[in-house]
Amino acid sequence: MAQDNYKKDDYFWRDLNLNYSGENNYASFFPSKSNTHAYPAKAVPDMVFELLNHIKSRYNIKSVLDPFVGSGTTALESKYLGLDFYGSDLNPLAILIARTKVLTLSNSNYMIKTIKDFVGDLQLGYENANVVKLTTFNNIDYWFKEENIRELSYIKEKINQFLKGKGKKNIENYALILLNSFSSSIRYCSLSRNSEFKLYRMSPSDIEKFNVNAVEVFSNNIIGLLEMLKEVNRAYKVISNMQVELGNAKELNFMEDKKVDLILTSPPYGDSSSTVAYGQFSRLSLQWASDLLNKYLGIKVYSDNCDEYLLGGKKSEIEAGIETILSRSITLQNLVSEMDQVINEDVEQLNEMKCELNNWQKQLEAGNIFTLEQIDNKIFALLRERVRLDFYREYNKETNLSRKEVKKLSAEKTDHFFEELFNGHVEDDLDNIEFLKEKLKRVLETIKRKIQAVPKRKDEVLNFFKDLYQVVVSTDRVLNHDGIQAWIVGHRTVLGKININMKDVLNDWFENIGYEKVTDLTREYSFKRLPHHINSTVNRNDQIKTMMQEYILIVKKP
Repeated sequence: MAQDNYKKDDYFWRDLNLNYSGENNYASFFPSKSNTHAYPAKAVPDMVFELLNHIKSRYNIKSVLDPFVGSGTTALESKYLGLDFYGSDLNPLAILIARTKVLTLSNSNYMIKTIKDFVGDLQLGYENANVVKLTTFNNIDYWFKEENIRELSYIKEKINQFLKGKGKKNIENYALILLNSFSSSIRYCSLSRNSEFKLYRMSPSDIEKFNVNAVEVFSNNIIGLLEMLKEVNRAYKVISNMQVELGNAKELNFMEDKKVDLILTSPPYGDSSSTVAYGQFSRLSLQWASDLLNKYLGIKVYSDNCDEYLLGGKKSEIEAGIETILSRSITLQNLVSEMDQVINEDVEQLNEMKCELNNWQKQLEAGNIFTLEQIDNKIFALLRERVRLDFYREYNKETNLSRKEVKKLSAEKTDHFFEELFNGHVEDDLDNIEFLKEKLKRVLETIKRKIQAVPKRKDEVLNFFKDLYQVVVSTDRVLNHDGIQAWIVGHRTVLGKININMKDVLNDWFENIGYEKVTDLTREYSFKRLPHHINSTVNRNDQIKTMMQEYILIVKKP
C-alpha cells in the first residue's frame, strides 16, 4: 500500500509541466512580452502558475509568502488564484515593480482617463517648455544624453506636480503607475546596453546612433501599463490581500504575528557581485526617482547600490556562524572540502605562472625574445587577452564602428601583433617589445591580485550560505504547521569548476529542523535573464557554462 501511495504521489508531481523554452507565449492571463518593467532573472509566469496551482490542488493553501519578491511574478499568480500574498525584497525598485503588478484599480475608468489626460498634456507641454529644472547626480551625463536628461527632468517635475494635487484616497495607485513607467523609461533612455543586467555603457558608435524621445517612451509605457492592469483586474477571481514591503528576508519583521500556508520563492543563486547584480540594474532608476518613491510610496531608498546589502553582500549583517550551517548540511561540508582543494591547486598554478612571468620579464630586459612554443598556454591566453583589450579600447573610440566590427578588428590586430613579434627580429621590433613589456607587467599584476583573491572566494561563498540559512529559519517561523515550502534554485559554478548543489544544501537544512521532503523537480530554462557563460578564475579567456537548469525543492513542515 505504501508503494502504491508513493507511485501515486510521484505521478502527481511528474505530471507537472515545468519546461518552457524561450519566451513563454502566455502567463496566466496576459502575454509575457507585454512587460510592466524589465528586471533581471525573472521567473517564468507559466511555470510559477502551474506550480502554485498544482500545490494548491493538493494542500489547503490560502496564503503565500515570497521573501525574495523581485518583479512580483509569484505575487501576480497568487492574486490570479485568489490567494493572500505577502512579499519582501531589499531592492527598492523591486518593491515598486511588484506593487504595481498586483495593483487593483479602484474607479478604474476615471483613473485611466485622468492619467491619459496627464500624458496628453505632458506631450504638448514639453514642446512649449522654455525652462526645465534639470535633475543632477554623479555621472548623469555619462549615462544619458543631454536632451534625454532634459526630457526626463521635465517628466519627473510634472509627475511631482500631478501627485501633489491628488488627494490621499488614490494617490498610491497614481504614484505606482506613473513612477513604474518613469523608471522603465529611465532604463530605456539611458546609454547603458539594455541587453545587459549590469551597467555597461554603449560603444561610441552606438551612442552616436542612439536617438530616443523620453517623453514619447514614457507616454507609450503608461498606455501599455494601463492596458495590462485592465486585463489583470478583469481576470480577478477573488478579492485577496496583497502586501509587498521593503524588508530583509532574514528577518521578515513586516510579517509580525502573521502566518502563511505556503512559501514559494526563488532566492538569488549567489552574492550579487558574482551572479546577478540587481543593484547595478536598479541604480539609474533609483538615482532619478528616490525622492519621489519615498515621498509618495513610502519606499525608502537606503542606498543606490543595494547589492552590498543583499545575501552575502559586504554590508549584510551575517548572524549564523560557520559551525552552525556546516553541522546541519553534509552537502555544504563536502563543498568546503572541494573548495579547499581547488583553491590550493589554483594558488599553486598561479604562483608557477608568476615565476614564469618574472623570468620572461628578465629575458626581455636582457634583450632576449622567447618563441611561442616556450610560452605556457594559459599564460599566453592571459597575455593575448590583455593585448586584445588594449586594441579593443582603441578601436572602440571610433564612432563609425559597430561593437561587432570593434571585436573583429581588435582580434585581427592582436593576431597580427603576435605574428610580427614571434616571426620578426629583435632589432626590428623594439616598439612591439616595449609594448609587450608593459603588457607582461599588467598580467603579472593581475596574477598577483588573483593569488590574493582566490582564497577569499571561499569566504564569499560561505557568507552567502550563512545569510541564506537565516532566511530558512525566518521562513520556518512564519509558516503554519503542515505548511509547504517550495524553493526554485539553480546550481551555480564557483572557482571555475565547482558546481554548488543548492537544492541539497537546502534539503539538508530543512531535514535538520524536522521537515519532510515532498519531492524535487528539475526543469530546463532559457528564459531567465542570467549570464549563460562566465569567465573562469585563472584564465578569463576560458568560458564556463553557468546555470542552465533549475531545481524545485518542495518540503512539508510537521
